[in-house]
Amino acid sequence: MKNISAAFLIIGSFIGAGFSTGKEIFVFYGMYGFVGLLNLLLSMILIYFVIYNYLYYGKLKNISNFKQVSIIISKKPIIIDIILLTCFFIVTSSLFAGLNEFDSYLNINSKFKIVGLVTLIFAILCSIGGLKSLSKISNIVVPIIIFMFMFICCYSIFTKKFEIAEFTFKNNYIVSICNGISYVGYNTILSSQLFFSISKKIKDIRKVTILTESIFFILLLLGIVSIITSDTLIMVSQMPLLNIAIGINGWVGYVYLIVMWFAIITTLLSNIYSMTGYLKNYFKNDVLIIIFVCVTCYLISFVGFGNIVEFLYPLIGAFGIFYYLMLFAKFNIKKNAMCFANK
Repeated sequence: MKNISAAFLIIGSFIGAGFSTGKEIFVFYGMYGFVGLLNLLLSMILIYFVIYNYLYYGKLKNISNFKQVSIIISKKPIIIDIILLTCFFIVTSSLFAGLNEFDSYLNINSKFKIVGLVTLIFAILCSIGGLKSLSKISNIVVPIIIFMFMFICCYSIFTKKFEIAEFTFKNNYIVSICNGISYVGYNTILSSQLFFSISKKIKDIRKVTILTESIFFILLLLGIVSIITSDTLIMVSQMPLLNIAIGINGWVGYVYLIVMWFAIITTLLSNIYSMTGYLKNYFKNDVLIIIFVCVTCYLISFVGFGNIVEFLYPLIGAFGIFYYLMLFAKFNIKKNAMCFANK
């Protein structure tokens, strides 16, 4: 697998509903103003080590799914598995919830949320193709998403007077740092299955990690600045970046709506791949597993997009950091013990 293909695959798993809409960018960084920008630097240092180690240990220990990791890090792996699977269901439901918001922008009135329903069918069909389908879609779609995301953010930043929105930003440095760390945990825990799956196909893990981190940093930086320099009502809306795109031009808004759909699809397929990879340990029919996962998440999505992002994403992120630290500690303790025994 080429370095750029691996990077696009990983980024595609990051930029779902919360990211592409700008909602999670505001929740984790934007609401802290310039403090959030400083915190971004800390987050990027941390995300480098986390991604690198996931890929490194996945390749070194030949890990194929997170069930193997649960056995390594806990005496009661079923507890870790249940928590992790719950995290996947929550976030995948939030992706469908984000899609459900599209109906209002397209003036569609339906109890069944047409955009989400169409995506449900599309996701089931694509997921049957497995990692190959996910990789092909990411190679085509992710560059388009990156270009459109950067265009909207840059246009918003550089075509108007640079002014910070009249908004009471939170100045709690401790909470800001914790949120930044949580964001790293949230993204990487959900991509852990993907890391393990592609690690054995990557020749240069360090280059892939640097490339992924660099692209992700640029996107986050542009997203934060464009949001905190926008109107206050846009900042606190369900989809800040979509509203910024609509403010540029109605057609730009519609184009970005389509781009957002593709962004959500890449993360949606990545999450479905991870969940089905685990559930295959217990059920043999892949198609039925995929249908069960997709339909369940679609039904949970009616809880609402904003509620899931604001209240549950930070908790998932905290668990993500705990999960990574347990994995890192276990492998390094064993490594040190072996070195000591050899002496």
